[in-house]
Amino acid sequence: MITKQADLLLGSAAGAIRAGRLSAEDKTLLNKQYGLVQNSNMRTRNAGRGILGGMAGGFTGSLAGTVGALALKKDPRRVAQLLGLAGSAAGITAATDKYSRGAARRLRANPQAE
Repeated sequence: MITKQADLLLGSAAGAIRAGRLSAEDKTLLNKQYGLVQNSNMRTRNAGRGILGGMAGGFTGSLAGTVGALALKKDPRRVAQLLGLAGSAAGITAATDKYSRGAARRLRANPQAE
């Protein structure tokens, strides 16, 4: 149960922080790329994406850990928890990448790529 609460908290915080670090130029570039209105709140959008990414990654990691542990005849709880945390971190990172400085940097380097 603690990982679900952590996914909510960490996912929303990571998403808001990543979008909050955007410069005005980056925001303008991303708004144009994704067809958003100029006053769209990227922090709120990215916080929601972080929550969903953390939950999806945590579920996938936990499921993989449980199946793997059962196949190896080990205690599935510990393996599932560890892989669930790793999956949550990966899911948060992947989901919040859309509105981040890295995405803006990639768009500047290759405008037709995304």
